Amino acid sequence: TTWQGRRLKVLRARPRSRWSGPTEPGQVLALEEGLAVGTGEGVLELLTLQLAGKKPLSAETFARGQRSLIGSRLGT
Repeated sequence: TTWQGRRLKVLRARPRSRWSGPTEPGQVLALEEGLAVGTGEGVLELLTLQLAGKKPLSAETFARGQRSLIGSRLGT
């Protein structure tokens, strides 16, 4: 996908069951433990991300260094 005009690889992710909160496809959400991205069918929990030219990081570590990630939209 892309984020802020740069390639963002989602290296590890898993579907999150029992999600009842609001979702918009592509929107990054903060979970109690971790991050997720909205899909048309719920949310996908993000586990490992890699920004172009950078090393892979856990989603939590990535978000700490990129504070504008939460609430942003992927793929625009």
